[in-house]
Amino acid sequence: MVRRRVRKLGNPTEFIEDTWARERPDLDPSEYLFLIHIFRLGRIIDRLNDRFSRQAFGISGPDLRILMILRRQQPEHAPRAAELAESQVVTTGAMAKQLSRLEKLGLIERRMMSDGSGMAVFATEKGIAWADRAMTEMVRASPLSSSTLSFTAKERDRLADLCRKLLKDLESR
Repeated sequence: MVRRRVRKLGNPTEFIEDTWARERPDLDPSEYLFLIHIFRLGRIIDRLNDRFSRQAFGISGPDLRILMILRRQQPEHAPRAAELAESQVVTTGAMAKQLSRLEKLGLIERRMMSDGSGMAVFATEKGIAWADRAMTEMVRASPLSSSTLSFTAKERDRLADLCRKLLKDLESR
């Protein structure tokens, strides 16, 4: 069987922009391209973060995110598994699997809340040490660190401000 040659798309972002402009000239590109770019950035960043997390720490990007969340929590504000699931937009079943993986590695533990109202999730000393090492390594060598991107410091600050504003708008809904 002869394999059909795949057409080279060139720059994928430009290809998307050009083809939508051709197919829907009636729409204002400023109304939809931003959304397409955000979706693509999210997928690319998730993939890069997962690869980085697996290579540097031996756990998935989503598992490392949970560990980082727990690292930032004070013990009196330890989250329940359902709260973690909601914050990460995953099912409680998916969160249970993540927590089980992290628990087997000795990075987290589940304990009864001090008021007896249910189980909370805590980072262990080992988990805190991993999270601290991960944060240091992410600042130093992440695919999105200042050493790997072409943004100036001013552009990075502006982008962070715009992302913060966008998240605030979306999270308030």
